[in-house]
Amino acid sequence: MIIIFDLDGTLFQTALCDIAAVNHLFDELAIEKVDDTAITYNIGKKTFEFLTNILPPHIKQQDVYDRFRELEQKEVRENGILFPGVIELLEELVSKGHTLIICSNGSSEYIELVLKKTGITKYFSNIYSAKEANNKGEVIRKILDNNSPAVVIGDTLSDIEAAAENNIPSIAAMYGYGNINELGAATYIIQNVTDIIGYVNRIEIFYAITDRSIRKGKKVIGINGVDTSGKTVFTKAYSKFLSSLKIKNTIIHIDDYHNPAELRCKGDNEIEAYYHNAFNYDQVIDEILGPLSELKSINKDVLCLNLDTNKYENFIHYNIDENTIVLIEGVLLFREPLLKYLDTTVFLHIDFDEVLRRMQVRDVPKYGEGFIKKYANKYIPVQRKYLEEYRPEQRSDIVINNQDYFNPRLGAYCEGKDDIYNNRK
Repeated sequence: MIIIFDLDGTLFQTALCDIAAVNHLFDELAIEKVDDTAITYNIGKKTFEFLTNILPPHIKQQDVYDRFRELEQKEVRENGILFPGVIELLEELVSKGHTLIICSNGSSEYIELVLKKTGITKYFSNIYSAKEANNKGEVIRKILDNNSPAVVIGDTLSDIEAAAENNIPSIAAMYGYGNINELGAATYIIQNVTDIIGYVNRIEIFYAITDRSIRKGKKVIGINGVDTSGKTVFTKAYSKFLSSLKIKNTIIHIDDYHNPAELRCKGDNEIEAYYHNAFNYDQVIDEILGPLSELKSINKDVLCLNLDTNKYENFIHYNIDENTIVLIEGVLLFREPLLKYLDTTVFLHIDFDEVLRRMQVRDVPKYGEGFIKKYANKYIPVQRKYLEEYRPEQRSDIVINNQDYFNPRLGAYCEGKDDIYNNRK
C-alpha cells in the first residue's frame, strides 16, 4: 500500500524550529513578537502564506522570505527532531512492504534537509513538494497509479482535502498543528504516532475486502463474530473507508432486530430460547433484504424494538438504491434464513478469554459485576453452540484475527491458506 505522509506536524516537530526562527526574525526586525499559537496554527502552509499570516501589515513577506528560510534551516540543522515513535513506525511500515512517500508544502530543499537531519531519508521511496503545484491534491493525483491502494496521513486540512480529491482515505494526526475543527473531515482521527499502525492495518484489510467483494459486483456484506469481537466498530470504520472511496453504503445492525424479551426467554432452557429466538430474521428479510433482491432499492422506515423499554418504538430509515453497498453486522448471523442473502461473509476472530476481558471493560460499568455470570452461563454457551453448529469461521469468505484490536490481521485463521478466501462448505 502507498502511504503518503505529510512532514511538518506529522513526522517532524516543526514548531520547535519555526517558533525559534520567527522569534529571531522579529528580533532582527525590531518588531513585537507574535504568540506561539499564531505560529503553530500556520505551520504546514507554504512559506509565503505562512509569513503573510504572521507578519504585521507594514512588512511584506517577500522582503524577509530569504532571511526566514536561512533562520529556519539553521534551526533544523541544529535542533530539528521527530515526534517520539516515528522511527519505529517507519521501520515497521517498511518491514511490512508498504511504500512510503513524503508530500509536503515545503520546498524540496527543506524536505531533504529535514529527512537528512533526522536520519529517515532511507525509509521513503520518493519525496514531493507541493510548492510549485496548485495544491497537494494535484501532486497526489500524479503519485497514484492504476488505482493503487493508498492513504494520506497529515495534520492539516490541506492533507485531508488532498485525500478527498483523490478518493482515498485520510488519517488526521491530532497531535500536529492543524485546526482541530477542520480535521473532523478526515476518514480517521488519531491522537498519537503509535495509533498509525493500527489504522494502516485496518485500511489495508478494508482495501482487500473491497477488491475481493465490491469490485467483483457483490453488494451485501455480512460481518460476524462473537460478542465483543469488534463487529460494530469494524463495520463503522469500514463504512467510513467506503465513503472515502466515494462508494455509497449503509449499515444494518442485527441488534436492532431483537425479538421482545418474552420471546427471547420463552421456555425452560434460556440458552435454547435465546439461540432460536433472539432475533427477528424474518423482519430483516421481509422489510429489507427481500425487497432489495427483487427491486434493487428501498426507501422506507422500519419499526424496530427498543431493547431498553422492550417496546416497538424505534423507527430506522433506510434509503438504499442499486449502487448502495449494504453492510449487515451482528452475532449469530451466518445461518439460514439470512445466509443466502449475503454475497460476502467476513468473520472477526477472538477467543472467549478475550471476550470476557472486553466484556469486563465494556459491559460491567453499565450492567454491574453480575453481568459476568450472565455471560458465562448464557451468552457464551449460546455462541459456542452457534460456532459448533454452523462453523461460521471456517465457512466465511474472509477471516480477520481481531484478537489484538489495535493490530488486526488478515486471513490468520483460513486453515493455512495464503489467500483470504475459503470456499464455503
